[in-house]
Amino acid sequence: GESPDGVEHEAVYVYDAFNRRIRSDETVYDTSVSPSTSTRTITEFVYGGQANWQVIAEYDVDVSTDAATLSAEYVYGNYIDEVVEMKRHLDATTRAAASPGAAHHR
Repeated sequence: GESPDGVEHEAVYVYDAFNRRIRSDETVYDTSVSPSTSTRTITEFVYGGQANWQVIAEYDVDVSTDAATLSAEYVYGNYIDEVVEMKRHLDATTRAAASPGAAHHR
């Protein structure tokens, strides 16, 4: 059924032969507005590190072109689940919204 606030979520996950999640395809439907809207987000995960079980990078996939853009990188410590650094790569629009009045280029 429909949620009370008119927002519904749908998610499809793709796993590889080693049961690692390699792709997330999520859609949010908002029927509380007219006309209703939907937002689709696709993320792909790259593994490496200890025995190839650590996510070392995430890529955002453009739903219209299927082009992938690096969105996050992970650095691990001595243990398989010890993330010591995560770098989130934001696009120019997101950076501007996060830091009004400051232009950042990386």
